[in-house]
Amino acid sequence: MQHTMEILSGCYHSKVKVSLIACLYMLTRCFVETLAQPAVKEVALTEKPQQVYLDRPGDLYIKCQTRIIHYDINGNQAGIWELANPNVYFEPRDGSRMFYFNPDDKTFGFTSFGKTPASILPQEYAIDPVLACSAGDMGIWIMDRSDYSFKRVNLKKGQVDQEFYIPENLRQTPIENIREYQSFLFAATPTRIYIFSAFGKLLKTLTAEGADFDFLGEELYYRLGIKLMFLDLFDGSQRQEEIKPDTLFVRITDERRFEIYADRMVIISD
Repeated sequence: MQHTMEILSGCYHSKVKVSLIACLYMLTRCFVETLAQPAVKEVALTEKPQQVYLDRPGDLYIKCQTRIIHYDINGNQAGIWELANPNVYFEPRDGSRMFYFNPDDKTFGFTSFGKTPASILPQEYAIDPVLACSAGDMGIWIMDRSDYSFKRVNLKKGQVDQEFYIPENLRQTPIENIREYQSFLFAATPTRIYIFSAFGKLLKTLTAEGADFDFLGEELYYRLGIKLMFLDLFDGSQRQEEIKPDTLFVRITDERRFEIYADRMVIISD
C-alpha cells in the first residue's frame, strides 16, 4: 500500500510540474505575441492634407492649403509653418536644412523649418523655372519651361553641371513633382512616373496616380488604385500591398508607417 501511495504521489507531482510548465509556456507565448503586435496611434487632423513629406530622421510633414504641420515620429506636433503661397515646393531633407522653391516669385534656397528664403533664382540657370528640387547639399534640379529642359545646378561653383531636354512627347504633359534620389531624377505627372538617369536617359515609365511617390531604402513606392506599388531601383524587382480605398497618402520608414486620411493620421510602429 505504501509503495502504491508513493507511486501515486510521484505521478501527482509530475502532473503538477507539467501543468506549471505548460502554463509558463502559454504565458510566455502570449507575452511575446503581445510584444510582436504593432502599436497603433491615431491623430486627428483638422485640415485635409494636400501633400505629405518625410525627412531623413523619420519625421512627417503634412502640407495643407496654407501651412505645413511638422509631426515627430510618434505623431506629436513639432511645429507649424504658415505659407504665404500655397504653391511652394518643400523638401524637408534632414529636418534641419530644408529645400524651398516658390514658382511664382522664383525664390529658392536651403533653410530651417519656418523660414522663407529670399534668394531669386538667376536667369542664367533657367529663364522660366516652374519646378525645382534639391540635388545633394549644394545643388538643385530645375525644370525650365522656356526650352523644356532639366538643369542640374552646382550652387557652390555657380554653374550648370548637367542639362538635358524633356522628350517631345512629354512636353505637353503636366509634370507636377520632381525629385533626385540615388542619382536618378524622378518626374511625376498625375498618371505616370518617369525615371531618368543623371545624364537624361529615360530609363523607365511607371503607371501611377496623383504624382505622389517616396522612397524606402533602395525601393521607390507609389500609389496605384488601392495598391501601394514597390520597385527596387537596382535589381528591378517589384512587390505590392493593398491599402484602404480612402487612404490619401502612405509614408513608410524603418520604424513607422504613416497612413494619412482626410481627417486623421494612423501611425503604426513595430
